[in-house]
Amino acid sequence: MASTFERIKNLLRARRAGHQPTTDAGGPVLAAHPAAAIDIRPVETQMEADEVWALLSEQIEHGWDDCLPQPLAHDDDAFRPTLIGAWGQDGLIAGAFVMPDEQTADTFMANGVQHAAQMTLRAVAVTQGIAVAPEHRREGVGLKIKRFCDAWAAQHHACLMLSVITAHEALGPDQKTGHHILPTDVVPVIQIHDDATGTGCLIDLGPRGQTAGHSQWSIGVIGQTHGLTIHLGQYGATEDPPRGPDDITWIAHIGT
Repeated sequence: MASTFERIKNLLRARRAGHQPTTDAGGPVLAAHPAAAIDIRPVETQMEADEVWALLSEQIEHGWDDCLPQPLAHDDDAFRPTLIGAWGQDGLIAGAFVMPDEQTADTFMANGVQHAAQMTLRAVAVTQGIAVAPEHRREGVGLKIKRFCDAWAAQHHACLMLSVITAHEALGPDQKTGHHILPTDVVPVIQIHDDATGTGCLIDLGPRGQTAGHSQWSIGVIGQTHGLTIHLGQYGATEDPPRGPDDITWIAHIGT
């Protein structure tokens, strides 16, 4: 029996017959290999959104789609949870899910720290998942869609990109795009300071448990800070809360 992804893929392929990739739909035309071109862009229709979501859900483990709602297709290019697809001559070949760090912002809001929530939404993006169809792996597609996700978030003024690596294949694209890949036994920390208002916040991303399989944080600097000063650091995993600034090992500085 054909998988959900294959059924949606076949339907989209029929509807997109004769489509030629262009650069005016939100992304450049990129070459996966000499014989084919790739059109990478945010989804434009709900059918495309369903197709990308099916690919991500089928190819990514850990059940991340059980706790995250599927984004809808939008046409205003706002910085919100967005599905991104990579289409080749035979239809969808890769997909990604990118969003502002709403989960951290919601935690700040729940604790009454509105300025921290606003700075987080302003500065931090998250790639919730990237998946490449099995028949198109080892063609450099994952690296291309990773770069597109970083560039898209930077165009919306995010300066950091978070992601969680759950498969060895994801190490290559993160390394080649200059992301900091943190060991599994540390807790990443992001300190953000607004140079105009003097307000700041400290984001403790928490440890990555290994009970559901390999999992480690990746943090990339993707754009200008736009009036923010940002420090990246880490706590040692053996340091039990409460932790303080003196327990942080700082590993990168961005901004003024």
